[in-house]
Amino acid sequence: ALALETSDCPCLEQLLRFFDLNGNGDITLLQSSDSTTAPTPVELTHDLDSMTTPVTAGVQIMKTVLKNELTKRLLLERQISVLESTVNDLEEGREELSALAEARENVLKMEHDATKSQLQEHILANDTLRAQVDTVRSDLTESQNYVSVLEGERSALLQNVEDRRMEVAELRSAAEEAAAVAAKETERLGAETASLTYELNLKSMECDDVTSALAQANQKLVDVERTCREKAESNAREVEQLQLELREMSDSSGTLLLQVEQYMTDFNNLKMESESLKSDYVGAKDDIARLTEERMSLVEKVEEQR
Repeated sequence: ALALETSDCPCLEQLLRFFDLNGNGDITLLQSSDSTTAPTPVELTHDLDSMTTPVTAGVQIMKTVLKNELTKRLLLERQISVLESTVNDLEEGREELSALAEARENVLKMEHDATKSQLQEHILANDTLRAQVDTVRSDLTESQNYVSVLEGERSALLQNVEDRRMEVAELRSAAEEAAAVAAKETERLGAETASLTYELNLKSMECDDVTSALAQANQKLVDVERTCREKAESNAREVEQLQLELREMSDSSGTLLLQVEQYMTDFNNLKMESESLKSDYVGAKDDIARLTEERMSLVEKVEEQR
């Protein structure tokens, strides 16, 4: 058992105003008799360090406990301060990233809508050009069919002229036998031949016109096909570029969202760590309150002994 004579040491007597000694040599923290508040761990450690009496095991344990509690409390307060500052910074960064992500999403949406509109315009232009090409091809087919008909008529007329010429030759041969009849028949056949020749010339001119129109139509078709091919190649390059830009925008948006999710994960982890440290801080405060109650009990016992 630990026995201390307070009359032999004024310092020990002063210290007993703050600590209680039990039969096992343990020391309990008490409420100061001349103060309305309990001493802080710094004050208690200072009181223990300033004792001039021999340091017992209980006093040494109390000094160690108080110093450990003081160190733990200071470290917890510093960690909580750092974590609160970090949490505030992360909150600000999260808000900025959220605003940036929203603005970027709006920009990407507008660009996507514009790109989609341009693509629809190009598709409409291609459909219009395709319709024009189909119309020109249809006209060309009709012209070719008409030319074929005219060629058939021309061949028939040429054959008819040839037949008439043969008839004229025969009639001329017969005219030698019958001059009067031959003369009249020759005149009739000559007039008919002239008419057929004139009709043949008209058909030839019409055929030439159609042939010229066909050549112009062919040239127009070539020009239209070249224009369509160039326009299609240009549209294909523009569509490919637009698709590439869309893929780049999608990749950029995905990377930005991943960064926001990573920041949110870090923020939640730090928040959980802050809650854990706050819980440790509350536990330390409870330990200090318990030591304060033990000190008050020790003071009461000393007062009763007096």
